[in-house]
Amino acid sequence: MKNKWIFVLLLALVLFDASSAFAAMGGSGSLPYEGWLSTVVSSISGPVAYGISLLGIIGAGAALALGGQEMSQFIKSLLYLVLVMALVIGAKEILSNVMGKSALIVIGG
Repeated sequence: MKNKWIFVLLLALVLFDASSAFAAMGGSGSLPYEGWLSTVVSSISGPVAYGISLLGIIGAGAALALGGQEMSQFIKSLLYLVLVMALVIGAKEILSNVMGKSALIVIGG
């Protein structure tokens, strides 16, 4: 009976120990993944990504326009996927070039 109470007491100490609260670590209220996430966002919205997306749009559009009848459905689906991904990645630069304004990507609150 005494061993049971010692076990319960030790279990309570381990469960309610404040030093094992890993969520409280990080400093200045930032989440652990915000650093690399902001790096990815700046890489996706930069001029290199715009150039790659422009090449993807031109390449996939030309392949669909010139060889659309001879391609299998799988290849067409892959080209549509490339086309959509290129449009999504380059949307900010495309909007700023067409309309003279750019989209605003807000990071954090």
